[in-house]
Amino acid sequence: MVRIAIIGMGLMGASLGMALRSSNAPPGHDTPVHITGYDQDRQATRTAHGRLAIDCPARSLAEAVQHAQVVVVATPVQAMFPIFRDLAPLLPEGAVVTDVASTKAQVCAWARDLLPEHVDFVGGHPMAGKEQAGAGAADPDLFKGAIYCLTPLASARPPALEMMETLVAMTGASPYYIDPDEHDACVAGISHLPFVLSAALVEVTSRSEGWKRWPTWLPPGFGISHVWRRAMSPCTAISA
Repeated sequence: MVRIAIIGMGLMGASLGMALRSSNAPPGHDTPVHITGYDQDRQATRTAHGRLAIDCPARSLAEAVQHAQVVVVATPVQAMFPIFRDLAPLLPEGAVVTDVASTKAQVCAWARDLLPEHVDFVGGHPMAGKEQAGAGAADPDLFKGAIYCLTPLASARPPALEMMETLVAMTGASPYYIDPDEHDACVAGISHLPFVLSAALVEVTSRSEGWKRWPTWLPPGFGISHVWRRAMSPCTAISA
């Protein structure tokens, strides 16, 4: 059994828990999982537990990672620096630490600077998301067919990479190793920049006197109706 701690019970963390708990291990792998979840928002943890995304809710970081073999940090990027700092003295020896943030270079730098040498860090970013947010919107099929980017530190050992590849396969995604800087340049072009541009377009268009009526006129997928939904839904562009 692999003991996993997921820190952050939003859309990505809860969806990952649901995917792993509902998955059969790939052929040749026997990897049942036990997942402990933690979020500062206790209601988010309760929602994730109620939706069977986790086996056990934790009341603190220390309780969540006490026996963890894999620790997934599924919080917004700006929260990762203090979480890595607080996790450092709590992590069991040999644990694999990963994340699901949509930017990788800065996160990997924080991991390199803050996490202890007795753990392995393998950065992660599943290229998946949806317009809704929170554990209530979690979906066990969210990662199926998706590319799951992996950005391990140079110090990450082969067993840690094998563990991550197995867990990614259990979600239905395909692991894809990529340099953190290359990842960030790619994602900036295909996700972050379009989000900024669509938000700017909505900002300009919404100044029209007829703006309040326009979104109701347009069918899904037609022109600005798609842009409007994207701009109003940051989780589409920023999956962590």
